Amino acid sequence: MTGRCLRAAVLLLAPAIVYAGPPDQGAAAYTAAQAGRQLEIFLEAETNYDDNLFRLPANVSTQAAGLGAGSSRADRIDVGSVGLNYEWQPSVQTIKANAGLAYNRFANNGILNNTSRYGKLEWDWRLADRWSGQLGANYTEALANFANNHFFAKDILRSSTYFGEIDWQIGAHLFLSANARRASTTHSAAERVYEDYAANTGGTGVKYVTDTGNEFGWEYRYTHAEYPHNGQVKGIPFDQKYTDSSSGLHLKYRLTGKTQLEASAGYLKRDYPTSSYGDFSGNVWHTTLTWAPGAKTQVVVNAWRQLTAYLDSQSDYFVSNGVSIAPTWAPTTKLSFALQYSRDRDRYIGSSFVAVPVSDTRRETVNSGKFIATWDPTELIRVSASYKFERRRSTVDFFTYDDNLETIDVRFML
Repeated sequence: MTGRCLRAAVLLLAPAIVYAGPPDQGAAAYTAAQAGRQLEIFLEAETNYDDNLFRLPANVSTQAAGLGAGSSRADRIDVGSVGLNYEWQPSVQTIKANAGLAYNRFANNGILNNTSRYGKLEWDWRLADRWSGQLGANYTEALANFANNHFFAKDILRSSTYFGEIDWQIGAHLFLSANARRASTTHSAAERVYEDYAANTGGTGVKYVTDTGNEFGWEYRYTHAEYPHNGQVKGIPFDQKYTDSSSGLHLKYRLTGKTQLEASAGYLKRDYPTSSYGDFSGNVWHTTLTWAPGAKTQVVVNAWRQLTAYLDSQSDYFVSNGVSIAPTWAPTTKLSFALQYSRDRDRYIGSSFVAVPVSDTRRETVNSGKFIATWDPTELIRVSASYKFERRRSTVDFFTYDDNLETIDVRFML
């Protein structure tokens, strides 16, 4: 697969279910510097047109939603950003860093103007011949989206993650691993601090790697999550903390020289010890089929059943059943095209105190698609244009909406 196909695939396949903000402000994918460049500094100018910024149903006006006389359903968002990508390889170690900030200006809803930021630092380490792993942290700060709640004011979402992993090769083909992760999100709006969230996760696993690079393994994972600011239902504190544990098998298998399969399947159990809402137990799985029929073309097909949540609404968990397909094509070294279509059916499980008893009967279907065209006239300039649509249908009328987003972006590498 060419580097241009890979870049297009990364842009499309970043898990949209985690963050679906209006638009993806400051959420540029973490990428290494271009080959041969240890440090890459860039300036970027972007303009977006969103015809349903607040993700409102067609029959609900901004005034009816309580947004006020000066608000507008549609908006143009201009973004100016600066950032860097860095990669250093001293001996067998690899240090990667990404950082950037962007000013986001709304033409019609100026109260939402904001500065978004992101940063990531990762050390891929190796010790002797049999020990390796990762250690790192990342941070993002961006405007929370309006798709998953009824809060339409400015809310800056801050998310941080710390992670580490140790891999031990105990034989020619056998590897043991252990990993740990801490993730947290906070909201700037006082009305949404009940969604502030922190989770500690630990896991262990074993895998067997064949001479041809195929992998077969098992993993166990345990998570303890809590919400520092508990809400109240009828004056009684509603504690949303939970624990979950999962165990499953995974594989990576090259079916042919052009086709690779990655799959995982297991069982997950989630308990809310202080509430009767939100408990879940059942099978979860994910599979990815990658087909590269030629050096210029790739097709990635995903299917899944997962328990998940949107980043800005962590307490509203749902069972997601979905499929997606993402073809990419790079006809020349300067031009590439990428498409993605996904369909997701969601069943909410009633873990949020603001949604009880609505969320345990809430069902949604989300259809979305995206097209990206990228042109690199020189090594120092990248121009891209994209169109994205989203169609959400929900048993809760207020979460039913259509949205269209067009983007033009120019990046200058220094």
